Amino acid sequence: MNESVKDDMESQSNEQYPLYTEKIVVKPSVKYRKFILLMWVLAAGCIFGAAASVVFVLFAPQVYDSFVAGQEERETLQFDKDEYPQEIDSTYLDSTAESEAVTIGQLSDNLTEDDTDNNIVTVDDYTSFSKALKKVASSVQKSIVSIDTYEKGVDDFINQKNSATETTGVVIGTVGSEYIILTNYNSIQGSDTVVVRFEEKTEVTAQIIGKDKESGMALLSVKESSIPSTERASLLSAKLGNSYKVSEGDIAIVAGKINGITGAIDYCTVMNISTESGLDNSFQVMDIGLKCKEDDFSFVFNMNGSLIGLAFYSEENEEMVVKGISDVKSIIQALSSGNGIVYMGISGQNVTSMLATRYGLPMGIYVSDVWLNSPAYNAGIQSGDVIVGIDEQMILTIQAFSEKLYQYSNGQQVTVKVKRLGKDGYKEVEFPVTVSVR
Repeated sequence: MNESVKDDMESQSNEQYPLYTEKIVVKPSVKYRKFILLMWVLAAGCIFGAAASVVFVLFAPQVYDSFVAGQEERETLQFDKDEYPQEIDSTYLDSTAESEAVTIGQLSDNLTEDDTDNNIVTVDDYTSFSKALKKVASSVQKSIVSIDTYEKGVDDFINQKNSATETTGVVIGTVGSEYIILTNYNSIQGSDTVVVRFEEKTEVTAQIIGKDKESGMALLSVKESSIPSTERASLLSAKLGNSYKVSEGDIAIVAGKINGITGAIDYCTVMNISTESGLDNSFQVMDIGLKCKEDDFSFVFNMNGSLIGLAFYSEENEEMVVKGISDVKSIIQALSSGNGIVYMGISGQNVTSMLATRYGLPMGIYVSDVWLNSPAYNAGIQSGDVIVGIDEQMILTIQAFSEKLYQYSNGQQVTVKVKRLGKDGYKEVEFPVTVSVR
């Protein structure tokens, strides 16, 4: 095919199918549309940024002050210190036990007929005593509140739901414009919302100040302004008593959640008092012989209406076990700061004069156990050491030890003085211990 014929065919094809040869030309308005849009976005961003800067300048001081206020040290609760009673020298007891021992039979033989008549309890005596108990019970109930805790969850259909737990608390004081409420750790642990119900059914959302698994306690705060004036008029703060003065046989009043019933009240007798070793502390434990359920939590008052113990569920015998309030006051004070409870990580017991004489121990706190990877363990303190001081203060009882310890802050270094047995007897050694929050 010659060139002229080929050119004629291509020319004819272009005329028959003009679309195949059409050129698409972008109009200037379309070409610059994206550019104009970009300019608008940049301009809007500049305007928004300027407005945000003005707002920040105007309100930053208030926001900062509010933030800082929330981070400031809380005012802590303050309680009277209960001096740990000095233990009677067992040597004296051993020497006088035989001469002073009197059997019940001998005592009854020595009683005259007039003496026995005077000891008879009449109906009037019982009625008066019953009225006195009810009066005290009515008074202490004014410090008891009900607490509902709510925990968010997901059901089988992926719908949000709330599970509720009911417990009790006791108002133990005020800090600033807040009521401070003591309750149990297990009930509020993991809760998303905590609601306090007062005597007249007023419900107020509470803030969790602090909680401590080891002691089983938690502290809540409620704004005074959130409670109606009529409710506040009838609300009382419980007076914390001295549990070291409690004796076996004392009558006590129990209020709180008893045997699954919230707001219940009962009367009991202190049947037995013992001491239980704990983390960096020891606790006075009272047996009051009341049955209870796993989620029970109650408060024990003496006949003067003073709070002397916290009643927890005991898995061993399914009964209430009461921790004396005197041994937990320092923990409550530390919790009220909102900074947590620092720990060292030892278990120990007081070296009494009897133990010192019998085993040749120095007076102080005998370390029976050191918790693995605890601050004390990492510092080098060992079982068998006898703690005699912290920093410049002499410490001879575990009660004084814990009270001093809870005053420190997380990460603070303290000097622990111990006496350690060597070839030449006990020698004093110092250990720098960096305490941490437990």
